[in-house]
Amino acid sequence: MTRLLSRISEHGYHMEAAGMALDTVGELLGADGSEHNLLPNQVQGLNHAVVALAALVKQTGAGLCTMAAEAEHDAAQAEGGVQ
Repeated sequence: MTRLLSRISEHGYHMEAAGMALDTVGELLGADGSEHNLLPNQVQGLNHAVVALAALVKQTGAGLCTMAAEAEHDAAQAEGGVQ
């Protein structure tokens, strides 16, 4: 169970970091009401950041789903329901 909790904590950290990064990207794209006059290469960099963050969020979500299924299976096995 300790290993599972450690993996969940790591995934939670990744999701928190992705959320902070997306906040920053949103602000740079004008969500904060300011004009940031980004250069084309900066906009391209933000596009790449969003794609990378999306991949991280999808991968982390899939990992959490897998961990939940493993925990459910382990709980059922501990109760004698699964061999």
